[in-house]
Amino acid sequence: MSNLSENIYSMSPIWLQNWMITVYGKKLSHQRYGGIYWQEINRLKSRDLSNPHVQKEIQNKMFLDFLAYTIKYSPFYKKFYKDVDLSQIKSVDDIHLLPILDKETLRKNIKDVYSTENKPYHYSMTGGTTGKSLVVRSFDEDGQKR
Repeated sequence: MSNLSENIYSMSPIWLQNWMITVYGKKLSHQRYGGIYWQEINRLKSRDLSNPHVQKEIQNKMFLDFLAYTIKYSPFYKKFYKDVDLSQIKSVDDIHLLPILDKETLRKNIKDVYSTENKPYHYSMTGGTTGKSLVVRSFDEDGQKR
């Protein structure tokens, strides 16, 4: 919330504060449980879990798609992976071929980590379990899938 919003909220009568919280809660609910959320729920419910090889293929495709996405849309990852022969990465089992990204490097380069793709996003904070939280940007649809 911005300082102006916080000031208006704190100076408002209780009934108006309650209304503002309700409206804000509706916004967050829509952000989290929008149409993509329900599509993902239905997709997950319809999975055939009897064949683990099919599930592994899906996992590998999602991993490789995500890796390709990071290189295409993130200036940081394009540079971070420049010395990696990405043609050797065929599945999630090859993740060890990628360099490890520590949180401090992420923190220092966060603006270049962000995707350049133009889609609705919001900011959130990590839990700060290492002593410093991190402000991250997430696409609304990714939050719904998660």
